[in-house]
Amino acid sequence: MMGRAKARLKQLRGRMEESDGIVLENERMKQEGRRLAQQGRDEEAAAKADAEAARTRRHGRHAR
Repeated sequence: MMGRAKARLKQLRGRMEESDGIVLENERMKQEGRRLAQQGRDEEAAAKADAEAARTRRHGRHAR
C-alpha cells in the first residue's frame, strides 16, 4: 500500500513540475511579446521624431 502511495505522490510531483515549466515558458513568451511590442512603439516614435526634425530643417523652425 505504501508503495502505491509513494508512486502516486512521485507521479503528481512530476506533473506539478511539468506544469510549472509550461507556465514559466508561457510567461517568458508573454514578456518577450511585450518587449517586442514596446520596441516597435519606441522605433515608431523615433521615426516620427526624425521625420519632424527633417521637416523642421527643410522648412525652418515654424513649419507645421
